[in-house]
Amino acid sequence: MEQQQISSVARARLLQLQTDSGVQFDNTRKCFVDVNGKRKLGLTPILKKLIPVAGDTATARTFRRSRARQSKTDPVIEPRIERFSGATMARCTTCAQALGYMRSSAHAAHVLRGETNDDKAHGLLVDYQLTICAARGGRDAMFKYCIYVDPCVGTLLEQFDRNSWAIVASQLPFFSSAMDVSTACDLICIDRATRSKLIHIELKSSFNATIESDVNYARIRGRNKGTALRGVPQSYLSRHQGQLLCTNHMVQQRFNFEFDHSCVMRVSPGIVRTYDLHPWYVAKLPKFIDAIALKTGKKRRAKRATDRLRVQKMPRQRKKKAFALRKNAKKTPAKAIKKILK
Repeated sequence: MEQQQISSVARARLLQLQTDSGVQFDNTRKCFVDVNGKRKLGLTPILKKLIPVAGDTATARTFRRSRARQSKTDPVIEPRIERFSGATMARCTTCAQALGYMRSSAHAAHVLRGETNDDKAHGLLVDYQLTICAARGGRDAMFKYCIYVDPCVGTLLEQFDRNSWAIVASQLPFFSSAMDVSTACDLICIDRATRSKLIHIELKSSFNATIESDVNYARIRGRNKGTALRGVPQSYLSRHQGQLLCTNHMVQQRFNFEFDHSCVMRVSPGIVRTYDLHPWYVAKLPKFIDAIALKTGKKRRAKRATDRLRVQKMPRQRKKKAFALRKNAKKTPAKAIKKILK
């Protein structure tokens, strides 16, 4: 869908996302960088550390026998499963053929440079072809530019046709100064009916989908303990819900608007599983913000700056005493230091 066919409000919001990002993704260094080339932390690796998930190959039987502590307050998120095998899918090849062509293609090999893991390379391939679709004006231009189109891309396009959505942007990066992290919106669509509602999609692609993979995705391996995210279940589903939640919050804080709809989509050839953002995770937003700010050091740096400002505003005699107490902190009781600094 061309930009001229979008409502003025949606067009202004897209322009904000495209021009006021503050960061860009460096394919060579595989990280986000600012305008000066300084590296910025990414949201995805931070969430991987905050919500660790033991990588196992659970089956339906082992899932039923799992001894991970369950809670009555755990969110129950049932995905919407849709299957597709239409005309767009017929124009696609297999995932292996598309990935092989991508690795050998002169104009696209830089996207997969240094990536040996086929699963990660497949995700980069899907993101790249969807970006081509959004940037070049639709699927026909994408099929001309990309000789071998991945079937996951064709599945998504058929799903968007069924929902009456159109892709308007892909992989838009931006930076959050409040949490000191960067991330990118995987897909932004607009509804064809009103041409004003923006839909944010967090995309996860895989070669195939089975009962075991669905079980593995939702299985709770354990619970966070001793952190700001205490009690949050450790699962891929939980991590991706947190990623969707934080991305929405970062957009709202930086650009002062909210998406009309947000969801996580797991796509494989012919099958799409949609997980909407659950209210249980929305209620945990302050905890996610605190945990990320602590992990990146943003909260610690802010506290140090506040302490320095308080010391600078002290009278001269109190300032001398405060510096002396800090110098001899090992010998001076903590309560005495706090009393002086009040």
